[in-house]
Amino acid sequence: MKNKFLVFLTIALSLITSCKTTEESTNTGAMTPNNKTTKCQLIEKEFTNKGGKVTEYKELYLRCSVQDYFI
Repeated sequence: MKNKFLVFLTIALSLITSCKTTEESTNTGAMTPNNKTTKCQLIEKEFTNKGGKVTEYKELYLRCSVQDYFI
């Protein structure tokens, strides 16, 4: 009798915990008007080595307001 009660209790608890509803995400990945965005420019600069010589290589920077960020 005790074993039947434990089996019933185990099954009941597993059903209760597995039937929990989950909240679906409402964000579809699309930009909404309340998301904050920043407009930046993509800048290409010549690479300067440690010796101060300009090389043939180019570097890409992201210019946001007054500061340039290396990409």
